[in-house]
Amino acid sequence: MHMKKVLLIRNYEGFTGGHLKVLHYMEHIRSSGFAMPRVLLTPNSIRDRSNIFLAYPDLVVDEPVPHELLFLGGQDWRTAAALGLLRADVPIVNLIQGTHHGNPDSPLRPWLRHFATRICVGEEIKRAITKTGEVNGPVHTIINGIEPLDDLRLPRSARTVDIFISGVKDPVLARSVCGLLANTGLAVEVQTEACGRSEFLGKLRSAKATVLLPFLQEGCHLPPLKAMALDVAVVCSDTPGVHDYCRPNETALLTDRSAESLTEAALRLLTDEDLSARLRSNGLAMAQYYTLERERAAFLPILAQALGI
Repeated sequence: MHMKKVLLIRNYEGFTGGHLKVLHYMEHIRSSGFAMPRVLLTPNSIRDRSNIFLAYPDLVVDEPVPHELLFLGGQDWRTAAALGLLRADVPIVNLIQGTHHGNPDSPLRPWLRHFATRICVGEEIKRAITKTGEVNGPVHTIINGIEPLDDLRLPRSARTVDIFISGVKDPVLARSVCGLLANTGLAVEVQTEACGRSEFLGKLRSAKATVLLPFLQEGCHLPPLKAMALDVAVVCSDTPGVHDYCRPNETALLTDRSAESLTEAALRLLTDEDLSARLRSNGLAMAQYYTLERERAAFLPILAQALGI
């Protein structure tokens, strides 16, 4: 069988959840049996062991190579246009990872008018872009899956941290929450600088509860699902793009974006064991449902159709 060639584009200047999800889709393509990916790294991209795409050095290219389909994320459109790769005879699959694509002032919104098969990683993203009335081409939703984390899960008795605050996306608020918890006698850890996947999961798995601070707009915020997979009770600020996983009082506690509300919710999870146990049980079931295998099974028929197979 002729292997179809798929070209991805990445400007890799450091690890992000968005890059990780594109890597997952590259791996889905590689496993398809009918298509083979190549990822074009921009000149600005980091080229050391921190670049997750270099785990597949044979798939990395520095210049465009012949291809039968383009796989593009947000800013990849601009790079593809500059390289003259947006041709009518080459189909495009567009992975959309944020609700902000539908904002009136978003520089990404005009690309919605370019024909492509679009995959939204969350239902809120699909609603955000379709309500613009500007989307050209079919739109699918494939809610993000994650890799198995069972081997990393710690017994509750082995946790060394009561509350882990993940505050890279809002350091000021994270420090405020930490300050309110300072005199409680609890073991609290706060993260305000980006770190690698392994370090982040190490911090998360050591906690009984976590306070997660997403951007003001998200797409399908993965840290809650990872916390759920690790049996960590979740508090999250109520933000567009978190609701695929964070279902109020079912899998997580959602609050307004204030230090007081977030702190109160976190303390509630530590004092109300029945509530914590219920959220963690429901969350673990959700994490076991949204797997990479499920994501791949949903994606490959869409890829085959886009390639005309």
